[in-house]
Amino acid sequence: MTSQEEKYWDQLEDYFYNRLTAEEVTEFESWLNTNYDAQQTLDGFKALQKKFPNEDDKKAFFQKQSNTTLSKLNIGKKKPIYLYIAASLTAIVAVVAWFVLDKTNLSAETLLAQYSEEHYSAPFITRDEVASLGWVTVYNDKKHAEVIKILNGKTDLEIKEEFYLSLSYFYTNQFSVAIDLLQPIANSENIFNQQARWYMCLAYLNMDNKNEAKKLLIRINKTKGYKYKEAEKLLQSI
Repeated sequence: MTSQEEKYWDQLEDYFYNRLTAEEVTEFESWLNTNYDAQQTLDGFKALQKKFPNEDDKKAFFQKQSNTTLSKLNIGKKKPIYLYIAASLTAIVAVVAWFVLDKTNLSAETLLAQYSEEHYSAPFITRDEVASLGWVTVYNDKKHAEVIKILNGKTDLEIKEEFYLSLSYFYTNQFSVAIDLLQPIANSENIFNQQARWYMCLAYLNMDNKNEAKKLLIRINKTKGYKYKEAEKLLQSI
């Protein structure tokens, strides 16, 4: 990690609490828009803040977790502990889910239904984008048909908008359209290409096209990409 990246990670707490200057916010959000891990960390921190609005309760939770979560994840203690826990919550949930699936030996159909129902988190948007990107709130409310209508009414979509448009088609069971939109995202360099491959795989399986799905599952598993453990489960079950 470069010194510049260290600086941005250290600023995450100040950004959350609105302690950065306008100039710092602009610079920080420019970095945040290109860093998926940082976006997930911020989302995790927001979730923790919502769950523990009382500072004393939050500190007690952090203290309880510090000797287990952090040591297992081999995370240092230079930064505020709650940021690390926020960042690791997704990983913890994934580990627990993997353990449960491993023990219950679920069928391919059950796994596919479970994975297809998981709602991909809404994208990070800057404070200045809230008014212009109202579709994000609509997506968060799982009103995917409305998201499709909004985004199809725009021209020159950004990669973020193209990805969430494809997801909205996926969640409305329009799998062939979703695949057509996900294909170029999956085959280009961007922060959503791994996720695009995963949802293409699920779309193919929902269309009972196991051959194409297997090709993607093998690639995901081989490269240890997004959802590679889930990909391994599906490969073993289909």
